[in-house]
Amino acid sequence: MSGNAIAPRQNTDTPAPPGRTWDITTDSGFTATGYLPAWAETDPSKTGVPLDRLRAELSDLCHEAPFGGQFMRVSPAGVDPGTDAVVLGGSINCSPYDQDPMSRVPVANIQVFDDLWIMNLDPPGVVAIAAQFQAFADLLIRKVAPDLAAARDDWATNKMT
Repeated sequence: MSGNAIAPRQNTDTPAPPGRTWDITTDSGFTATGYLPAWAETDPSKTGVPLDRLRAELSDLCHEAPFGGQFMRVSPAGVDPGTDAVVLGGSINCSPYDQDPMSRVPVANIQVFDDLWIMNLDPPGVVAIAAQFQAFADLLIRKVAPDLAAARDDWATNKMT
């Protein structure tokens, strides 16, 4: 937990710090609290956590905001009909108590497919990846699609049956 202070407070009538917060209260009455970003999809607050599990709860804490991907039919080579799956999805994540300092600030993680991810992107990294995706899309539209159409026309005209 080094690098990030936990704002501990005992259960009292003292109000929480200003802004949105999360609270993890142990079974001994100790409460750890922290900032809950407005963009975070869920509130990790819990009560009754065994005191000896607090460190694990904090290290697992992750604020997340998923962003959409593309739903496409995909299949391993030679397997039909394949399956529908999300491709190029992702999320903004922040794990304030992670051992990796890069994960302690919000980053974007892009799921290429299944267990293949582009991880820990900062804003310039997101822009760079988007530029690469855009260049690939342009290649598909301007080169691959016309080349494929020409190849199919050639095949239809010249194939031997």
